[in-house]
Amino acid sequence: MEFVKKNLKFFIAFGVLFVLLIIGTFLDLQISKAIAALNPGEYYSTNAFAVFFECFGEMPVYFLPSLGFGIIFYYLYKHIGLKKWFKVFGLTMCVLGMLALNFYASHKLFKYYQIHVAIINIDKIIRLLYEGIFGLILALISFIIALLIAKNVGPKTLKSLAICSLIVVFTALLSQVIVQAIKPIFGRARYRLMNTTGDFSEYTYWFNISIGKEVSLEQLAMGVEEDGYKSFPSGHTTAAAVMLALMSIPKLFKMDKLRTNLVTALAFLFVFMVGYSRMLMGAHFLTDVTFATIITLGCYAFSEWLVLKYGDRVELKYCIPKTENNGKKNQNNKTK
Repeated sequence: MEFVKKNLKFFIAFGVLFVLLIIGTFLDLQISKAIAALNPGEYYSTNAFAVFFECFGEMPVYFLPSLGFGIIFYYLYKHIGLKKWFKVFGLTMCVLGMLALNFYASHKLFKYYQIHVAIINIDKIIRLLYEGIFGLILALISFIIALLIAKNVGPKTLKSLAICSLIVVFTALLSQVIVQAIKPIFGRARYRLMNTTGDFSEYTYWFNISIGKEVSLEQLAMGVEEDGYKSFPSGHTTAAAVMLALMSIPKLFKMDKLRTNLVTALAFLFVFMVGYSRMLMGAHFLTDVTFATIITLGCYAFSEWLVLKYGDRVELKYCIPKTENNGKKNQNNKTK
């Protein structure tokens, strides 16, 4: 009973999501027909809400772990007891992680800019150059913000922030690996693909498997994108749901019930808005966004358990023994 009370938010969230999954299983197509803001033959909606979240809805999966890497970097840098090789390895991985995340975020932003805003296509080499420069700028901004946060807190708070950051990074990594591995297996047609072609006979239930399903040349000529058969599960919603990992903050900082509920509500509200926008765009069905949220929530629950249970043990394993530290201090005193 104590376990249920402790993890009540997870049980409630999973319960609601499973109910939505059941509803969507039977009513996916009808719901999308009622919600999608698409004219017949359109692949991309011009609805402002849908376009905004198509461009920025998945950014949490890049920016939150990027900030996390910056905080972990500072924590490792200030950690006196860590073995040198482990510290160098950790700092290097944090820098590489930040650069990779921000370069890819830049790539995605330019992709959506090209789709929804740009009047003419930019040359591939020029675009790559822009993406690289903008990605570097984003990485520097993330690093500066992370340092400003980390430098103005005490050692205990810094450690708690580093733990939260690690949970965020693991949640993002695990959820993305799972979703990107699943998409090609199910090969589900997007609603907007069927809206473009006018052939709704391609509709399938979310649990149907269609490995290797690809967009035909004829469909490409009609305006369908190459990802037309990657509806299940929703990548945008999976990315947005990384926000749920912020629910570890109230636990680690022992916030009161009001603030805890506020953090939880805001995180779920953001996920709901992104999920709804994907259905509005015609990019996903209800089951796509629901299952994506279940995946990320599950990854967050696992990451939180993993980090809180084994984080300290791993840290201690790569610390210099106290006797060795004392020996070094004595040697330094003698030298002086």
